Amino acid sequence: MSLSDLEGNYDVVVCGTGLTESLISGSLAQMKNKLIHFDKSFDYGGCRKSKGFNDFLKWVGENGEIIIDNSQEKLSQPVRNSSYGFDLMPIALFSRDDLIQVLIDNKSFQALDFYLLEGMYFRTKDSFRLIPSSKSSIFTDKTIPLRQKRVVMKFISYFFPKEEYGHTTDNEDVEEAVKKFNDRPFSELLKELRFDEDLNGAFEYFVALATEPILTRDAIPKIREFCNSFGRWGATPFITVSYGSADLPQVFCRHSAVYGATFVLQHYPNNIEREEFFAPPEDENKDDAKDENKDDAKETQEPKKYTLKLNVEELGTIRARHLIITPEHFPETTEQKLIAHREALLLSAPLLPEKRSVAVVAPGVLGNDKPVYIFQFDSTFRICPEGQYVVHVSSMVPIREIVDKFVSELPEDSIILRTAFTLKENIIPPMEDVYVVQSPSLDELSFGTNFFIKQAREILEKINPDYIFYPAPTEVEVMIDEDETPATQETPAEQETPATQETPATQETPEAQETPATQETQETQEAEKQEN
Repeated sequence: MSLSDLEGNYDVVVCGTGLTESLISGSLAQMKNKLIHFDKSFDYGGCRKSKGFNDFLKWVGENGEIIIDNSQEKLSQPVRNSSYGFDLMPIALFSRDDLIQVLIDNKSFQALDFYLLEGMYFRTKDSFRLIPSSKSSIFTDKTIPLRQKRVVMKFISYFFPKEEYGHTTDNEDVEEAVKKFNDRPFSELLKELRFDEDLNGAFEYFVALATEPILTRDAIPKIREFCNSFGRWGATPFITVSYGSADLPQVFCRHSAVYGATFVLQHYPNNIEREEFFAPPEDENKDDAKDENKDDAKETQEPKKYTLKLNVEELGTIRARHLIITPEHFPETTEQKLIAHREALLLSAPLLPEKRSVAVVAPGVLGNDKPVYIFQFDSTFRICPEGQYVVHVSSMVPIREIVDKFVSELPEDSIILRTAFTLKENIIPPMEDVYVVQSPSLDELSFGTNFFIKQAREILEKINPDYIFYPAPTEVEVMIDEDETPATQETPAEQETPATQETPATQETPEAQETPATQETQETQEAEKQEN
């Protein structure tokens, strides 16, 4: 089939393969919309693309700065491009994100591997400290004074079930304090509870997910969301996907293709016009109408109204009723939105104590005006060889001096690669029947994927108020999906995973997992006795 064969009329045209656009594409295709999906690039992911080693170096050379490159001396040559995966913007999902439930419910999404981010840290002026999230971690942490340990434990237990360790936890004083400070800054509540300055920042900007000072009434629901994901698959709430964050939108694009959508990469509309056009319904719609009553058949065969005329180079003219498009598919504008200041490093020694970890630097700790987020991934995620670490640092403010400090704390000669770049996006004015998908900045989204679900639902609601968001497939659809799966593709059960971890898309065992608030080890008990 040549590209010119795709010229014609479509219900929906999608341009971009970021997570929001891909969610919309899959949902509309499953609702039997005639859909064609473009992307100007060859790779998936939009603002959250994942690139191999050589591709990443080329991209950074064109869009950022290579600060240190010791790859020639420290890596076997030639470097295999696919042995590495660098996210332009990393992502960590909560284990109870809505997206996870979609993946579990829909049987066609069994091609992803998720792993737990096992360490959660906050930064002090001199070091990274573990976020206190369970009785075990609190009472074995020698950096927290005994009196503060009890306060922190009582505050955390306020967000977990009241029945703990076989007796009822008394949280009345915490509950009263929350009510008292409901309309006041959350930091004032923490001071009232005798949190020190470091823990105060950790709980406000990590546990409460704040990007700026937040009121108590806004912090409490976010902490509940944070705590709700504990214990589902491990002792932290965070998981992420293997092979890079771009695998998430790609699986929804595959879902869309299974339901009949056409995908064309490295092409996109270079001209968009509003022009009404009426065309008879497609033949397949006429066939469907035979089984309906006469009124329905008559309605089905009425001419369809198309309002958009798109020109695609090498393909021709496309008529569409709706267009979902990302800013990168428009010419550059003078007004731009900052997504994040970024650095990506490849190291031969870990920056954070736990190999697979996430950390936050609260504002003011290292002279930063905004939170700084750190992700550390190892070979488990299949984005680097064993013994190496990919570290991502992100913020809404410049981070060069902060990363300089991190680098100075690393073992000598442990830096293989250090890069810096800034992610920005054009701001596009609204157009009728055109839905522009703006990427979230770090101020709008630091963790999780519910932002993308909400964004996709809002656009789907405008296109079709009666839409159904990813219904479970019928038995026939599952059989079709299995038949179209390449024979060489392994199922999650066949793929090698750590013996102590399972992917949430293949096995859900929250009943068998205890939340940190209900885990108590002999080590914890002994630590308490020693403190007392």
